[in-house]
Amino acid sequence: MPDAPNPKARMHPSHTSGDESAHPRTLADTPYAELAVTTNFTFLRGASHPEEYVQRAAELGYRAIAITDHNTLGGVVRAHITAKELRIPLVVGARLILQSRDWFSLLVFPTNRDAYGRLCRLLTLGKRRAAKGDCLLTLEDVVAHSAELLVVIVPNAALPALIPNELGRLRDVFDDDRLSMAITRLFEPDEVDRNATLAAWADAASIPLVAVNDAHYHDPSRRLLQDVLTCIRHGCTIHEAGSRLFRNGERYLKPAAELRRQAVRRVPCGAASKSPSARPDFISTNCAMNIRAKSVRTDLLPCSISKRSPGKAFASDSPKELAASCSIRFTTNCA
Repeated sequence: MPDAPNPKARMHPSHTSGDESAHPRTLADTPYAELAVTTNFTFLRGASHPEEYVQRAAELGYRAIAITDHNTLGGVVRAHITAKELRIPLVVGARLILQSRDWFSLLVFPTNRDAYGRLCRLLTLGKRRAAKGDCLLTLEDVVAHSAELLVVIVPNAALPALIPNELGRLRDVFDDDRLSMAITRLFEPDEVDRNATLAAWADAASIPLVAVNDAHYHDPSRRLLQDVLTCIRHGCTIHEAGSRLFRNGERYLKPAAELRRQAVRRVPCGAASKSPSARPDFISTNCAMNIRAKSVRTDLLPCSISKRSPGKAFASDSPKELAASCSIRFTTNCA
């Protein structure tokens, strides 16, 4: 990441002044925030830096932008720096990949400082169980740390028949309108019928739909890089990759108007799942957070797992000293 300020950085449209005709898209016209964003902090999956997503979201006039890497909060700091410069709300979150739950993953968003702490403890629990680079979490772990978290279910390709029962259980846990079901419009085979099935199941369980584009790069030009990363991850050539690659290049940040057309016009919605393109605005308003770091002593940061002595989590022998020197405040930002 270059030290010099990005010369292409532009202020978020909601904070600019002057000729309004130069910025026809306003917050009122664009109540959309991308909630499913995979950055290069998800190793060999995301093809764009967190700051590139934030910059592109500001250019498109998004209400907010989320960072939801797989089982990590690693990309949040870089995203926050750029979001602060451009004054666009940042939604802090993670994408949880669970054991024995192949049909879905969970986008998890804390609504306050306490919920953020629980999410951090949940990720720590999963990482301590696994080898370096992995994270082992179960649905029961998520339930135990579920207080004050908003959750979005992201179904995978296969849709087993037991989904309605699973949805009912999740709805009981994440009550008070804290659960949503993600739908995408990526122009894949049978996607319209699949979304219709998901909409029917969500409506039966009184779970609202939320439109996401499952972004893996900020700009369409990064698709080739994402394909290369996929090949490296699977240890194959581009000619051998086949179905391991995404079917097309649709997983990037798109104009909100285009996403509204795709989500609303092509998905039949019941009473509980109206306006899936407006649901991201509800989530981002409740979960956008402003991160202010005071002072952090680098000599007290966690050691590398490979160098860490058994039973010692930090280079310092004093956890109280670490807590005192690492003061981070989180304030809800609903502006």
